[in-house]
Amino acid sequence: MKAFTSILAVLVLLGLSACRSDEEIFPVATLSGNFSINRGQSASMVVSLDQPAANELQISLLVSGINVNAFSGPSSVTITSGTSGVSFSYIASGAAPSGSAITITLSEGIGYTLGDSKSALIAVAN
Repeated sequence: MKAFTSILAVLVLLGLSACRSDEEIFPVATLSGNFSINRGQSASMVVSLDQPAANELQISLLVSGINVNAFSGPSSVTITSGTSGVSFSYIASGAAPSGSAITITLSEGIGYTLGDSKSALIAVAN
């Protein structure tokens, strides 16, 4: 019986230490919005964090779509320490064909996790 009690005590201690979490909780990054713009116009977006960044975060942007070269904008954004977001814009060139559209998606990285809303669509209306 004494051996069983000792084993049970060890298992309880192991279980308690396994439940303890020293893991850092990273902010969740999101990007949302769908935009319809005209040639030569820009669409402004915001990458938001659910809590201020403990350190500077660089978040890469993946751009895909139709006539991607008809748009200009950053390939990444930087959220400074202590802030919870950053705004940026993509511009459709004056020669962008009608129907040009891109999707901007946040890429996975270090120091943050991605939320459910991680992409935005920009389409040229005319």
